[in-house]
Amino acid sequence: MGMVIHTLDFVVKWRKFTFGASFFIPCLDVETATRVVRAECEKRKYVIKILLAVEDSVRGIRVWRVRPLYFTYRRKGWWE
Repeated sequence: MGMVIHTLDFVVKWRKFTFGASFFIPCLDVETATRVVRAECEKRKYVIKILLAVEDSVRGIRVWRVRPLYFTYRRKGWWE
């Protein structure tokens, strides 16, 4: 089961989408693609960052999985 963007089915290996990992989705309608990806990631409770990107002369979005802020600052000894 994948995400449908512009009538194309994109399959993401969600188990391999760990902290710091990213993927690129080529698209012309960035707003629609962003909305679909955000909805899919919210179902999985992933914190993500999405930016407009051009790779090999192809426009699209790049999606990164990032750590939640509370996880970063609650680590033992962050103040040392």
